[in-house]
Amino acid sequence: MRVLLLLISMMICASAAPRLDLYVDHEGVRLYADSNDSSVWYAAPTAPRIAQENGEPAYRLDLFRYLGRSGTGDKNLFWARGVLTLRIGRTPLPSDIRERVAENPGIHAKPKILSSPVKHARVTVMFGDINVTKENQGRWAEGTFTIGLDATMAQLLWKATEARQTHINIVTTETIPGVVKTKEGWQESQTDISYTLPVVLDIQRFPNRFSRIDMGGRMKRGYTQLDVFDFNFVDNLKPGLYKEEVEIAIPTEGRPLIKKVLFQRGGDVRRKIRFRLSKKLDTPYRYRIIEIYEDGTVIKGPWRHKTGETMLDITQYTERSES
Repeated sequence: MRVLLLLISMMICASAAPRLDLYVDHEGVRLYADSNDSSVWYAAPTAPRIAQENGEPAYRLDLFRYLGRSGTGDKNLFWARGVLTLRIGRTPLPSDIRERVAENPGIHAKPKILSSPVKHARVTVMFGDINVTKENQGRWAEGTFTIGLDATMAQLLWKATEARQTHINIVTTETIPGVVKTKEGWQESQTDISYTLPVVLDIQRFPNRFSRIDMGGRMKRGYTQLDVFDFNFVDNLKPGLYKEEVEIAIPTEGRPLIKKVLFQRGGDVRRKIRFRLSKKLDTPYRYRIIEIYEDGTVIKGPWRHKTGETMLDITQYTERSES
């Protein structure tokens, strides 16, 4: 058994791996020595950061609100939803990292810096009761979180943003496999590298990253457009769904005017249907939903009646009972 353990230890040592028991830290970055080559060092994943787009942070907060009106028969209706989008990248390695590592006693004068292997990565966005996680087999580099917010959380986040009291945390945890040296020889091991990034949504510096849309409030005689919403993809309410088409039949003289809008993963949650002439607010219309799944399945829903309000939300929160 002792010989077998020795052979396993030699095999582990022969294949280069990070030494988790021998490392140096520089500007928040941990570097592990190689188990075989003293000139090789492995840089652990760096801290997360909000990515940049044209010199601005790559985040967005959109708040949509619909206030019912007596003209549409839904005077007491209040509807609100929001979408928070965060594109999260990684902090680059310090430009002088090789020189700084070489300053440590016993380290090669010109160390070679490699990216450490990562066995598993987990990234979580937390705000209030929102906890959204993405997991990855291997190193996590950059990704976008698109999070649907209900009426309460959307307005809470908006008010917190206006007050500059936003409390969003991004937590990353990545598992690094490697080896440690023991009395018995080299042993396989692993360790976790974790970071927490607090995010402040700055509406004063970057106002174009925010939008609040109140629908229907200024319309007096009729509507010139319909606002159609679909949060099924954002909330992942229909697994395997590829896209959804919405057909809307507006009553007109002769035959109904059919308008279509399309929703799909990664697209906008809001589509607008514009009319050349305003329509009567109290005129009912019909709509139906066509679901197209990744396996090719197509499901055409029944035609449903809707009163004349200018907002249509087709999100499948619960089973619909209207006909």
